[in-house]
Amino acid sequence: WVGADDRSPRRYLVAVDEKGDIVAGIGLVYLYRYTALRAVGLSLAACEKTVQIVYERQMRPSEKQYEPWLQRVTEQLRAAYRALEAETPVLGAAPKLTAATIGAAVSWRFTQEKVPEALEAQAHPRLRALSEWAEAQPEFLAAPFDDTTLHL
Repeated sequence: WVGADDRSPRRYLVAVDEKGDIVAGIGLVYLYRYTALRAVGLSLAACEKTVQIVYERQMRPSEKQYEPWLQRVTEQLRAAYRALEAETPVLGAAPKLTAATIGAAVSWRFTQEKVPEALEAQAHPRLRALSEWAEAQPEFLAAPFDDTTLHL
């Protein structure tokens, strides 16, 4: 069984054996950090795969484009977004701009702008909602995403 341990003044995620004894634990702060860093990593991977697709399609001569490689990169992009979607929480009453939420929102918008055909947007409702929420924040409004800010 895995759950939060309320027996300690510090919050832990714990694994408990059948007798109720704690067999492993990790501080919730560390679990949050791990989850946030993983989301940032997935966002960066998704951006990198988007850039690779754009480069292959727009920068390389058509006779030099290698379709099997492009398919592999596209599947890697999809895998990154599947994992990011699974880890993106449903927006609650008070979401915050963090490295994880900014990374996810920016990478989603970037991919949707540059290679929208690579993903089925309806398969990623949490990322879509997060991106829409982030784009409405003053920090995002102050730095709009448009053709004057991105030259790729």
